[in-house]
Amino acid sequence: SPLIVGILVGPQALAAMLVGVIASGFLLGSALSNSGSALTNATKYTNVDSTYIGSTIGAVFKDACGPVLATLMKLMAMVALTVSPLMAGWTEWGEWYFGFIPFGVCVVGTVLVYVAFWKGAEEASPPTSSSDQV
Repeated sequence: SPLIVGILVGPQALAAMLVGVIASGFLLGSALSNSGSALTNATKYTNVDSTYIGSTIGAVFKDACGPVLATLMKLMAMVALTVSPLMAGWTEWGEWYFGFIPFGVCVVGTVLVYVAFWKGAEEASPPTSSSDQV
């Protein structure tokens, strides 16, 4: 991702992407760690069998998601630092229009996924009979 953004759009976009990754990764990691701790601790105060799911999900949120996001942020920063010498002499926003390529791919991919999965799932749902309607 840093490689594609850095080469297609430019160094300023790469810096902006890293700022966004650090900010959103920190917030998401904090939220997952806190909610994981809350789910795990909630199972200690209740005696319901369904809290086993909360304990299972809480452990994954707390112990796995936070460290994985930290590793992802470090990896993206290291790739960006490795790629940055390739962009040393680039002019500012010289080829800015190349940034529309990943945007267009994302839009087309989203439409294809919507048509293939969600639209097909809506058509496959069983019809309701008129006697069930109130």
